[in-house]
Amino acid sequence: MVEQSLIDYIKKNMNQYSPDQIRQSLAQSGWDQEAIDEAFRQVSPAAPAAPPAPAPVNQGMGVQDSGRPRLVLRPRIIAGIFPKFFGTLVFVIIFFFVFNPAVLLVFLGIDPVVILILTGSLIIFISVFFSYMNLRAREYRFFDDRSEFYEGFLNITRKVVRYDRITDITFNRSVWERIWGTGTVKLNTAGSPYKEIRIAYVRDSERIYQDVQNLVKSSQHGMTGTESYHRR
Repeated sequence: MVEQSLIDYIKKNMNQYSPDQIRQSLAQSGWDQEAIDEAFRQVSPAAPAAPPAPAPVNQGMGVQDSGRPRLVLRPRIIAGIFPKFFGTLVFVIIFFFVFNPAVLLVFLGIDPVVILILTGSLIIFISVFFSYMNLRAREYRFFDDRSEFYEGFLNITRKVVRYDRITDITFNRSVWERIWGTGTVKLNTAGSPYKEIRIAYVRDSERIYQDVQNLVKSSQHGMTGTESYHRR
C-alpha cells in the first residue's frame, strides 16, 4: 500500500513541477520506483470514457449531406456564344437592310461602309461579351437533397431547388447543341419560385441527364448512392 505522505507530496508539487522532475526527486530521496508509479496512478485521474458516436445527420430521412456537391456542371462557353453571335449578326444585317441609313450617311458626307462595319462590329462585340461573361459565371451544383444554380454577370443569382420539389426532368438537344456536342437538361418544379431550371450547353449531356435523374430519384426514395464528385 502506498503511503499517504508520498501521495500528498505528489499532489502538492504537481502544479509547480513536471512529473519527471517529481519522479527524479523522489528517487533521489530513496523512494522505490514501484511505489512512485503506484502513487502517480492514484493521483492522476482516469481518462474519461469516449462519448458515443453521434447519429448521422437526417438518419430518419435517409439523406446525409456532407456539404460537398456530388455533381458540378459548367456550360461549354463556345456552344452558348455561337448562337448569340449568329443571331446578332442576322439582326444587324436585317436592321441595316430595312432602315438603310446609308442614304443619310452619304448625305452627311460619311463613308457608309466604314460606319456600318464599325457599328455592326460594336453591337456584335457587346452582345457576345455579355453572353460570354454570363456563361462563364454559370455553375450548377447537385447535392444529396438539393441543387444550387449560380447565374448572372453583374449580379450573381443563386437558385436553390430541393429534389422533393422536382416533378419532371427532360432532355433536349437543339441544332446548335448537336453541332457542338452539348445538350440541355430541364428540371420542372412544383411549389417552387422557379417553374423551370435549364442546364444548357453541358458536355456529355445524355449521361448528365441520367446522373441527375439518379440523384433526384435516390433522394426522393430516401436513399443516397455511392459518394462521388464530378466537375464538367
